[in-house]
Amino acid sequence: MKLHALYLSMFVFSLISAVTAYAQDDTPSLGQGTVLTYNVKENRKSFNYTVTITKFNEQGDIAFDWRTDEVAARKGHSSMRYDNLKSATSFLLNIKNGDETLGKDESRIFLTEPMTQDISDHLAEFKIDGVTRNFIFVDMNVETKKVPVNNNTISLREHSGEDVTFYIGVIDMKNARVLGHYISLDLSIDLIAIDNKGMIAKTPVSNEKGQPRKMGSIDLIFAKVMWPTLTRVEEYDPTDGGRVKQPFQETYDYRLQSNGDLPPTYVDVFVVDLKYIYEHKAKFSKYITGDFTIGEKDFPDDEVMKVLNVYLNVNASELYGYRPWANQQFVKSLTEGERKKLAYEASSYVMMYGFKER
Repeated sequence: MKLHALYLSMFVFSLISAVTAYAQDDTPSLGQGTVLTYNVKENRKSFNYTVTITKFNEQGDIAFDWRTDEVAARKGHSSMRYDNLKSATSFLLNIKNGDETLGKDESRIFLTEPMTQDISDHLAEFKIDGVTRNFIFVDMNVETKKVPVNNNTISLREHSGEDVTFYIGVIDMKNARVLGHYISLDLSIDLIAIDNKGMIAKTPVSNEKGQPRKMGSIDLIFAKVMWPTLTRVEEYDPTDGGRVKQPFQETYDYRLQSNGDLPPTYVDVFVVDLKYIYEHKAKFSKYITGDFTIGEKDFPDDEVMKVLNVYLNVNASELYGYRPWANQQFVKSLTEGERKKLAYEASSYVMMYGFKER
């Protein structure tokens, strides 16, 4: 395997650092079964407000049951689309009896991307219960909040924001940001416990007809650290937003429509397709030379480069694999230097995970 020594050492260092940080990070995730407990002070009354997540599906909805422990207890059920985490600008706090389905611009418990983008040294403007607030988040206000998680107290990263007499805290979880605290003249809410003992570890990727199978957000964050170029295929749009017409239906499309077997992610599709093309080297002998045979977890980067050269020079209709045209568009979108990195990262990925075809 032809590896540039400096690039290899830097990659290994990054890989070790990423794995170590990932292994040592005790920041909890949220999922179906997670219970968040808040202490609320409202109109001179103090009570606990318990939120139990009943659904957390990246391809669908977020939903939770909630109740208070007041003498005249309030309870309800809230649901919203997962996509609200990427778009909502209106945050709801008011605790009202009953069930609710939130609109696409609303969120409760979860602080969304528009509410928290560039949160450090940033003026964040969003609505709270219909009233626009301007919170200033600055670097010096990034603190840690000690919260019992499964009865063990840990420190969670919390960003604090201020709008004159209103204060808010945003907790970083592994896969979402949630309310840490809120203080105003007549209401205070404070996260006092997280219970993940009943959490379903991971919502399976939907196998519904026509639903692409991509990495979940947690996996993608981790993978981007180790394989930054390779993982770009997960979010790459070969049609450029519909401006480029797909010339033919790919095997991947057909398998989706018929609920057939498929590799679990676009990354796995890409490395499996590399293998398929390489195994037909006789057809592409102009570009794939030598007598190397791919192993279960052995696909050297210089051999991968030969397949990338096929993508650059052969019409997609003559290629093998699940996504020959989409993969070709991806490879052609990269610079020569990026393709070298892609070859190395694909080889490294295979070395760790092999070829996952389903």
